[in-house]
Amino acid sequence: MSGNHHALHVLGITGDALRVYEALLARSPASADDLAGVLNEPAPGVITGLLADLDRLGLATSLADRPDEHIAIRPDIAIEALLLGAELALAETRRDLTRLATRHLASLAEPESGIGVQVLIGAENILQCQDNCFRTEHSDICYVDAPPYISDPNQLNTLEVDQLASGCRVRVLYNRGSLNLPTRLPDLEAGISAGEEARIGDLPIKMSIYDNTQAILIGAGNGVPEHALYLRNPILVRGLRDLFDASWEDSVGLKLGEHTTFQDPGPNDTDRILLTKLAAGATDTEIGAELGWTERTVRRHLVAICERLGATTRFQAGYQAYRRGWLRDADRSTA
Repeated sequence: MSGNHHALHVLGITGDALRVYEALLARSPASADDLAGVLNEPAPGVITGLLADLDRLGLATSLADRPDEHIAIRPDIAIEALLLGAELALAETRRDLTRLATRHLASLAEPESGIGVQVLIGAENILQCQDNCFRTEHSDICYVDAPPYISDPNQLNTLEVDQLASGCRVRVLYNRGSLNLPTRLPDLEAGISAGEEARIGDLPIKMSIYDNTQAILIGAGNGVPEHALYLRNPILVRGLRDLFDASWEDSVGLKLGEHTTFQDPGPNDTDRILLTKLAAGATDTEIGAELGWTERTVRRHLVAICERLGATTRFQAGYQAYRRGWLRDADRSTA
């Protein structure tokens, strides 16, 4: 008979059983002999076995007064019942998966894992690990500040202030979403006043790095983070630090009131070339073709220049570049 390659196979309905069911739908009630004739099956015993499978699945039933004859159960009722059963089984499977995954994470959290990675489960454990790291004396701390938060983001981290007072360099890359929180500005101003270096970036992960020897990588999502990794593996920590440093170089200084955390060093050679081409009216395609870049790369560099200049349009960027003398620098560099 036929194979089993059809959508209903996931519900336990074989291809042969489906053929019998479709035949039974067309001529209920029917016996195994009747269906064997319709399906050109020389062995009615095979049909009898398939009818038993249909009975078990709830797709058919035998007549009380004529047990050799079967009728088909309406597919919208029978198959819907099978779908409901499959959904319940799938939900139970997901619960088992969550239980097994939690057990696996707990086993990784044991110190004897020996790979320099500890899994932190629960907001309380994540906060405790962060506090422990901040309470240890450091010379360099850098982290990404982004929602969602475990603790109140509007509350100044006094442990960070203590680190700054002891001479530790603290750099914070603030996600733009973190700046939209109400009553956030006083905390930011207090941190910058205490010596924190702050910039605005869009790094899509939450992490903190301490002296290039340890780091905390926090899972991002819509709710309060419940999982994090405490890393002491030098390769992983170094990789996160390189990622942070690269994002830091591409970021924009955060200005609050009279405070700014870094002075823009002015245009580099790439900025000068782009500004010259932009002032000459070249398109992204033309600039990209001349520099061997994609249009996306051109746009990314131009967006970075606009952010550094505090401009929202290319016209504004050109005006600000002229006011700051960047275009004159570009003229000299290409003269």
